[in-house]
Amino acid sequence: MKFSIRDLFLVTVIVALALALAWGIDRWKLVGDYEYILRFERKKRDEAEAEIISREELKKRFIKREFKAHPDFVEFLKTETDLPNSPAPAPNPPQD
Repeated sequence: MKFSIRDLFLVTVIVALALALAWGIDRWKLVGDYEYILRFERKKRDEAEAEIISREELKKRFIKREFKAHPDFVEFLKTETDLPNSPAPAPNPPQD
């Protein structure tokens, strides 16, 4: 049996279309999996953010005596800034 160039070209086109279709289906499934993972991560992050309690909420709960706190934590609540307040000297004090 003899094959012409036209027959070989036709087989090549059919194989290329089949591979392109398989690749497209794979990408489509991959995008769906990626979107599922993103939705799951967003849900997990939103749940974690909902559990975070602000400093003001902690002060309110402490004032209501809903829980007993360690003395260091009480001092933490009394501070107005989130910056550390260390009694240690600066690393390079200015020279007079």
